[in-house]
Amino acid sequence: ENKARALLVIAALVVGVVAVGAVATTYSILLREMERNYLETDPASATIWVEPLDDDLIKAVSAMPQFAEVEARAEIVGRFQIEEGKWQELWLYVVPDFGNMRLDKFWPEQGEWPPAKGEIYLERTAVRVVRAKIGEKVVVKIPNHDELALSFTGTVHTPGLPPAWVESRVYGYITPETLALFGGGPSLNQLKLLVSEGRMDLAAVTARTVELKAWLEKNGRSVSRFLILEPGK
Repeated sequence: ENKARALLVIAALVVGVVAVGAVATTYSILLREMERNYLETDPASATIWVEPLDDDLIKAVSAMPQFAEVEARAEIVGRFQIEEGKWQELWLYVVPDFGNMRLDKFWPEQGEWPPAKGEIYLERTAVRVVRAKIGEKVVVKIPNHDELALSFTGTVHTPGLPPAWVESRVYGYITPETLALFGGGPSLNQLKLLVSEGRMDLAAVTARTVELKAWLEKNGRSVSRFLILEPGK
């Protein structure tokens, strides 16, 4: 009896079905590509925070047959100055060899690679949080040390981290030589591990990690914590 109204209802139903289908398809593609992108970083099976961490310890753990890869890094929670009197939480990652990362990899996007002494790279999603431009000086503060001005010289893409604007924090990357500028020697505190067998088996990864924790403590090392994520996710 009312053709115009009937056609409008039909059109609305068609638009709704297409929209739902588009969202569902996009979501399935997004999940697939996020997982693929993440796995390309060669994610560590586990990360152990241990002190003191030196070359002898790295060599000893690397020689253990239960681990295929071992890599030392540091993670420091500090502050990043957004503007005068305003600071944002900073997760500062210290990487000894940017050219030979084997676990939890990330890739350069802008700037001269790798960062030099006195320079800091930011994760690309952190740039919109800090509103800084490449080439500017930025001020960083870490616990028990005075604030330090570093040169922001490049950006990286780290698929293994949530976007900085979602977490409302800044991700930064420096060398041990830059860390030493804060005062004291360059200090690493993380052992990233990749198990040789059962890489996708959470129980196997947990067992190997707990065994290593006990071994470290038996040999005079202090283990503050360890982190195991669901393998492959």
